[in-house]
Amino acid sequence: MIRILISLIVLVLGCPPLFAQTTNTKPPGAPGADAHWLSAAKNGFGTSNKRIRENPDEVYRMVRATVRGLQFIWDRNNNDAVTNILMKQWNITDRKMAGEMFRHVSRVLTKDAYVRPESVQVLIDLARENAKVTKPIAVSDVVDYSFLNKARKELGMTK
Repeated sequence: MIRILISLIVLVLGCPPLFAQTTNTKPPGAPGADAHWLSAAKNGFGTSNKRIRENPDEVYRMVRATVRGLQFIWDRNNNDAVTNILMKQWNITDRKMAGEMFRHVSRVLTKDAYVRPESVQVLIDLARENAKVTKPIAVSDVVDYSFLNKARKELGMTK
């Protein structure tokens, strides 16, 4: 079974938020915004049990790199660099739009790479519903926070 290593990297791997490009859609947190979207994790990555068993250090390094990336994103001294990355990754020429996109994305971007189990459960339940799976699946069946906890501790982040 896939184990999800909870860590958000929306700014690097995610899609540009469409709500920042149009005035007709509602940003996260706005009245009337999709409740499922607001309560679920937006991005992350997964791996197999086999990879975790055979190469746990590689998995850990990926998680730690993601946490370090989040630290970079949230450091206000890096705002210009983050905007430049957004512009390059999403092929945006308008710096003001890129800044606005970051402002919206940052409203739902985790600061410590931790996603509450309740939020993960929303995604599990949606996936089960879409796949018409009736058997309940617990967060503990698919999520391993140990790599994240180790990385956060090493980087001096409190829980």
